[in-house]
Order: sequence, then C-alpha cells, then structure tokens
Amino acid sequence: MLDNRVAFGMQMAILSRMYPCKECADHFKEVLRANPVETGSQAEFSQWLCHVHNVVNRSLGKLVFPCERVDARWGKLDCEQRACDLQGTMTNLGNAAH
Repeated sequence: MLDNRVAFGMQMAILSRMYPCKECADHFKEVLRANPVETGSQAEFSQWLCHVHNVVNRSLGKLVFPCERVDARWGKLDCEQRACDLQGTMTNLGNAAH
C-alpha cells in the first residue's frame, strides 16, 4: 500500500499530464518540483494545495486566496477511522445507505 505522500505525489504528477495546454502542464510540473506535496496531516495538505494554487494564480496575475481561510471557505475535513464527512461528522460506511 502506498503512503499518502507517494500517492498524492503520483496524483499530482498525473494531473500535470492531463492539462490540455502543454505550456500549462509544463508550468504545473515546475510548480510541483519546486513545491513537493506535503501530506503530514490533512491540514498540511490543505495548506499545500492552497499555496500551490496561489503560486499558479500569481504567475497568471490573479488574486491569491488567503490560505488561513481555507477551512472557513471549504470546510474542515476532520477524519478518524477513515470515515467522515465535512465538519468532522463521523459516518459509518458499513451502514451507509446506498
């Protein structure tokens, strides 16, 4: 089984190959090389995503998002035992209605 860092790194690498614009894909690959995926915790990964998003926005001359507001904007994902939803409300995947 892959650890989170490797799995998310692979996911971002795959994403960088899926861009229809070669220039954008190459730029995103550079961004990933300069900013390795951080997956020590969910909070760390959320902050990394925000930072990388802002790196791209700066390069495009767009506004950056204040990363301290990530949880307020998109909700905090607080998981235990691999079963959760937004705001940390636990769900029981074994008994969930399909």
